[in-house]
Amino acid sequence: RAPPRSATPSHQPTTNTSNTEMAAASLTAHAAGVAARVKSALLVALCADSLAMPLHWFYSAAPARQLYALPLRDYTAPNDYHPGSIMAVSNTGGGGRGGQRADVVGGVILKGKKRHWGRRDVHYHIGMRAGDNTLNAHCARLLTRTLAAGEPFVPAYIDFMTADTPRHPDTYAESWHRQFFKNWARGVEPEQCGQDDGHNIDSIGGFWSTPAVVAHAALNGADEDAAAADERAQLQGLCCSVLQAITARLDADVAPHADDIMSALFAVLKQSSASVVSEEALMATGALANAIGDAFDRYLGDIVPVLGQALGNTQVATLCLVAVGVVGDCCRAVGGAMREHVQAFYEVLVSDLKADDLDKDVKPAILSCFGDLAMACGKDFFPYVVDVMHILRAASVTRVDPSDLEQVEYLQRLHESVLEACTGIVHGFEEAEHTRSFEGLEQFANFMLAFAVHVYRTEPPESALRCIVGLIGDVASVFGRLEPSIKDMCRKEGELLQILNAAGHHPNTEIQEIAHYSRSVLGV
Repeated sequence: RAPPRSATPSHQPTTNTSNTEMAAASLTAHAAGVAARVKSALLVALCADSLAMPLHWFYSAAPARQLYALPLRDYTAPNDYHPGSIMAVSNTGGGGRGGQRADVVGGVILKGKKRHWGRRDVHYHIGMRAGDNTLNAHCARLLTRTLAAGEPFVPAYIDFMTADTPRHPDTYAESWHRQFFKNWARGVEPEQCGQDDGHNIDSIGGFWSTPAVVAHAALNGADEDAAAADERAQLQGLCCSVLQAITARLDADVAPHADDIMSALFAVLKQSSASVVSEEALMATGALANAIGDAFDRYLGDIVPVLGQALGNTQVATLCLVAVGVVGDCCRAVGGAMREHVQAFYEVLVSDLKADDLDKDVKPAILSCFGDLAMACGKDFFPYVVDVMHILRAASVTRVDPSDLEQVEYLQRLHESVLEACTGIVHGFEEAEHTRSFEGLEQFANFMLAFAVHVYRTEPPESALRCIVGLIGDVASVFGRLEPSIKDMCRKEGELLQILNAAGHHPNTEIQEIAHYSRSVLGV
């Protein structure tokens, strides 16, 4: 029933309520609303885990339909039978697949459950009841409780997992659990027990923590002291990192969620003063650009100023380096849409190279980025080609102490970045119809090919060798179309042909294919 209508107009404050009291009431109501949404989100996540539990690790619908009435509309106990289950070959002594002799499973964690491992076609959650939560959901609940209490998670996690009387109903533990407790049982310090298995631990295995982390961040967003602000920044960085992993895994399928993702990332980039958070948000932005391709152009107007600010922050090397990488991601994603921004990016990148405080590790990335801009912008990059070639020539004569391994590795990165920049510049000339504005085209070709030979003589890594072999063919193809004498020069240069012949017999098939392309261009 509606309450009685107030005699006081709704747009006027009552005389007995101060502005401070009204603001406090508003904040209280907002906080209560956020808390209610957080509670609902956590409950929905746990309900979803229970509902989906019987169908875990079914990779096609056909066998699932034989065992369950799909779609599942109520909590269901898992069938003991699970065709294709890898429980029989999962490592009971650590992560991944392996033998069943070790007792991390059964002796350290999942006590009393090892009897189900090593059997074929056994459901991962055998013995669980309808509505039960999986181990990962229980870990999410544990993380929620420790965050709320301000207590460390790892000790609580160890107690929970190693309890003699199991505190969860699950039979299976993913690789990240098993790898952790393999190390812990050997006496490794808990903070060092986490270990990547080269498969899923560094991405999919961490998703269970997302609901608790996001909920904690939502409930602790106001009136923070310095310590709380630092914690919030760490949580935001973690969320951006998880978002990056999700985006990379979904690839083009993430497109329907692109607006929501960019809205969240823009909010982080505009609000956070912590460089590490900005780095994570920018890397997630680059991942989205790679995933959705030219559809990313609708965000350029907003992201370009953010990238410009990050690029100008040469005092924070990692942030500047990440920003350079994202510029490259945008070039590859949207191509010609970068034309209207090419001058702004060119100017800030050149300014970075001139900065006294620029970390040397950023320089190779900037040189490569020139190539990305040239390839994306084509003829719109022509006004900058001569100056960029001067920059590349200067970088190509860099010398280091050959006895210093770190310097040698840096020089290899620098060489590869010059090769990548040259490749991008060559491809940018695919739009050119004449060479009247580039009387020095032959000089460009001479430098590029001579540098390629020089780097080849240093016995470069495979990544640089791919660049060398491809650059020879690209120069002959693109520059040779504009100036036929360049292709003739390539055919007559014996050392170039020797490089292509050797690359054609390289153990790496990709290098063989690139060599075949370059030789076909030259007709040799």
